[in-house]
Amino acid sequence: MRKYWISAFLMFALGVVFTPLHAIAGPAVVAKIDKRSQTMRVSVNGRHRYTWKVSTGAYSYHTPSGSYRPKRMHTMWRSRKYQNAPMPHAIFFKGGYAVHGTGSISRLGRPASHGCVRLHPSNAKTLFNLVRKHGMSNSRIALSGSYPYSKSDIKYGKAVRWADAHPNARKKKRRATKKKKRNQRVRTASRKRNNFFDDLFGSR
Repeated sequence: MRKYWISAFLMFALGVVFTPLHAIAGPAVVAKIDKRSQTMRVSVNGRHRYTWKVSTGAYSYHTPSGSYRPKRMHTMWRSRKYQNAPMPHAIFFKGGYAVHGTGSISRLGRPASHGCVRLHPSNAKTLFNLVRKHGMSNSRIALSGSYPYSKSDIKYGKAVRWADAHPNARKKKRRATKKKKRNQRVRTASRKRNNFFDDLFGSR
C-alpha cells in the first residue's frame, strides 16, 4: 500500500513539473466584456493591459454571456446575413458571434451591433494580434452583465431591426434622392434658359 502511494505521489509530481506554465496559470490572453458598462478589459499573463469601449447587441439583438475560447480568426470577414457588412480582424467565439472592428465608432460605449462585440478598428487589430501571438487555445473571451436600455437605445434598436427587415430601403431612398436632385437641376437650367430669352427678346 505504501509503494502505491509513493508511486502516485511521484506521478503527480512529474505531472506538475512537465505541465506548461500557462496551463497552470490559466489563459495568457483574457478579454472581459462588461455589457453593462460597454467596456472590454484585456489582460495578458494576468496583467491588465487595455480598457476599451465596445458596442454589444442593440435593443432586441442578443449578445451571449459566458466564457469562450476563440474558434476561428479572419483578418477580414463579411457578414453574409447583413448585406456583406465588413468585420475586420474578426475573432469568432460562438457560432456567428465575433469580436471585430467597426466603422460605427461614434456608437462605441453604447449597444449598437447585431449581437457581436464591436471595437475601434485599431483596438480590434491589437486584440487580434495578441490572440494570434499567444494562440486561440490560450485565450478566452468572457462576457457578463446586461445593459439597461434607455428610450433612445430602444428607438435605435428598432431602427436597426427595421433596416434589416428592409435591406433595399436605403438603396431606394438613395435613388429617390438622386432623382430629386437631378429633376431640380433640370428645372433650374430650364428657368435660367427661359430668363435668358426673356431678357433677350422681351419688351422694354
